[in-house]
Amino acid sequence: MNTRPEMQAVNDPWLFWRRPYEPLYHVKIINNAVNTDEEVMLICMAALDCDEQKGYAIAAAVAHDGACVVARAPYHEAEEIADVIRAIGLKVFVIPASPAEAS
Repeated sequence: MNTRPEMQAVNDPWLFWRRPYEPLYHVKIINNAVNTDEEVMLICMAALDCDEQKGYAIAAAVAHDGACVVARAPYHEAEEIADVIRAIGLKVFVIPASPAEAS
């Protein structure tokens, strides 16, 4: 389980809380030809504080689809997550979540 209660994982919105007045941002990973699935899994486990099963699911989605939204959080936290993932050379975007997803 995530130790950052203010971060909201995309597929687990009921596990985390956030302040309702903060807009949310998606953290989106783009696949590349350099990093292995295992590297993606391990960096996601570190950045998102998730277990191996969730890290593997993210790595598989990135490899299969070419990109994957891995988290939804307020901007400063989304950037922190993105910075950890960028450390291995993956391209990561922090983009605003749509207003329908922000609630």
